[in-house]
Amino acid sequence: MIDLDAADLSAEQTYKLMTGTVTPRPIAWVSTLNASGSVNLAPFSCYTYISSDPPLVVIAIGARYGFKDTLSNARRVGEFTINTVHEELARPMVETSRKYPADMSEATDLDIPLSPGLKVKVPRVTAALISLECVVHRVVEVGDAHHHNLLMGRVICFRLSEKVWAGDRIDMTAFRALGRLGGPLYVRPGEIERIEPTKDERLASRP
Repeated sequence: MIDLDAADLSAEQTYKLMTGTVTPRPIAWVSTLNASGSVNLAPFSCYTYISSDPPLVVIAIGARYGFKDTLSNARRVGEFTINTVHEELARPMVETSRKYPADMSEATDLDIPLSPGLKVKVPRVTAALISLECVVHRVVEVGDAHHHNLLMGRVICFRLSEKVWAGDRIDMTAFRALGRLGGPLYVRPGEIERIEPTKDERLASRP
């Protein structure tokens, strides 16, 4: 085993270890409104849900990524939309990760079609199979130097393509969401296997 004391590592070394270990990660392709009214579109792979009642999601936004527009836009407007990323959206999603000038729309520059929001002012990516319309629940500064912010959103509307809706749940074989690995590496869904715990008669017989 190789043992690395976290206290001896630089921020960059720690980042590479964390992103290379916690994989694959889902991608939140976040749309927000710039001050001019144009649409900012940026991907984040430090993202998960934290509650189902109420439905809450959280995105970690670090200063090193250069995605300050997303956080400031969400704070100002109070709304944002998370667009999921499947295989066909991999290339346009990656292109929006480039550093764009403030108030310049990645969606416009890259000709990414958008559709109006249903319950929020923020548009969604038209081709996304699932979009979560959110209102800002809370923003929390974390880290010793406060270089990260946790953007928490309350989902007020789930927008689903009929292609992935199985009546009461998401059809994962149809969804085929892209996953982020370390650096510029991504994983496409391969074989999907159902694995359930075996029955243990010893536990079942306990009073």
